[in-house]
Amino acid sequence: MSGIEIHPAPAALAQGEAPPASSLLMTPDLITAQIKTDLKKIFFTPLLQNTKHIKKVAETVIRFQQSYHDLDENRDEVYLKDDMRVYYQLNGPRSKNPGSLCVELGVFMTHKEKNFSIWVEIPREFSPNRALKYRLVVCAAEKKVKKPLQDQFSKVQQNAHLLDKTGIIPKFYPTVKFRDQTCYFQKFYPEMDLTFQEDLLKDPARLSGLVLDLLVKVKLLHQMEIAHGDLRPENILVKKARHTGFLSCKLADLETMHPISTKAPQIGHFSHLSPETAIQTLKTRLEVDPKTNDVWALGCTLFYLFSSKNQTFMNSILKSYFPTSRPEEHEDFYFLTLKCLSDPEYMKIFEKYTAKVIQNQIPERLQPLMRQILCIDPSKRPNIDEIIGQFSTILSPELGSLTAEVLVAQGGAYAAEPQEVLRDDSLDSNPRGANAKSYSRPFPKIGGSEGRAAPAGLDGLLDWLARIAS
Repeated sequence: MSGIEIHPAPAALAQGEAPPASSLLMTPDLITAQIKTDLKKIFFTPLLQNTKHIKKVAETVIRFQQSYHDLDENRDEVYLKDDMRVYYQLNGPRSKNPGSLCVELGVFMTHKEKNFSIWVEIPREFSPNRALKYRLVVCAAEKKVKKPLQDQFSKVQQNAHLLDKTGIIPKFYPTVKFRDQTCYFQKFYPEMDLTFQEDLLKDPARLSGLVLDLLVKVKLLHQMEIAHGDLRPENILVKKARHTGFLSCKLADLETMHPISTKAPQIGHFSHLSPETAIQTLKTRLEVDPKTNDVWALGCTLFYLFSSKNQTFMNSILKSYFPTSRPEEHEDFYFLTLKCLSDPEYMKIFEKYTAKVIQNQIPERLQPLMRQILCIDPSKRPNIDEIIGQFSTILSPELGSLTAEVLVAQGGAYAAEPQEVLRDDSLDSNPRGANAKSYSRPFPKIGGSEGRAAPAGLDGLLDWLARIAS
């Protein structure tokens, strides 16, 4: 994809012809102000500090906005020749969808041989005080890509392909570089992730609706026989529906998602890692159910969301057991859980401290459910269906009609009938002896009688999610 010559300056208007409405509104100052407003919402302060660069980006947006006509006719992804990095990206199949022009705002992080950058989409129509659209771009930091990194990109590509139609993950864009396993473009939500917990606590109804949406997304994954592997607030991106104001979420970090019959490709963040998964790193023969690991991580996330002290579960336990420990001393936590899983007396003490921190920080009506989810014995944790049922009942005053809708959507028999098989060849070798399952794309069909008032099972949940998030 070599750069091509594009004449970005607007063509001269015929005598008496009025300029487009968007060109009357779009000025470098307005675009600069909007980008700054959007970046403040996501705390991207490193990018915010370079005002001159943001203004250059805004000027580039103005300069290229009139180029859409020629590029749409060509329908081919391409980098454009300019001082700034400008890219015309397809939004779907070439014959059906026009593309988007994007300008790089800047690289905000380099991690594990990958560069993470934010790009802003040049709007076809501009409205002042309305957030612009953004892309998260992840690419190899070095030109020569090593095989382990190629495997990571391959895993993301496979999961994006599998989950694209479910609404569980942010949208991925079908770039040539993505197919070549060196880079991917992903829709980015500038509203917030779940680390903005304090703002949500002020509105119990919206928080309850958001949590219900999160629970349904996890249910969909588990119903497809897939585990997330790294559920935590940073990997839950929040989006506000334009028409209903409902808060919905997307699950990030596709590198850790995997079929439940296989070992996780990599371990999730220690702060939300289940005790049995952490101990598995020491005792390789220990069997771990990826679903119960997700349930534990979900419990830690819910604890953080509903905590009156804005604390994580792990740090709350550490402060009870080791008052002088620092948050980064997570080894203390896992040393403790190792003792508890091997000694019934220590397990009782751990359960006592768990009950204590839940009692001190979590609303009373949620305490019994939270004690079940954060049970150190994985065999006693509820599954995601039981969690949704209890949560919907407990918070029915806040959820209102959403409770009935989601429970109806969950109804129906789940009879998997495999469709086109998407094989994960990289997962054929399973160190625990189980064969890696093939899993269907995009999801199994749901059994049920004809003529029902509403779709049931997985299809019903997808339909429900689409309606409330619109």
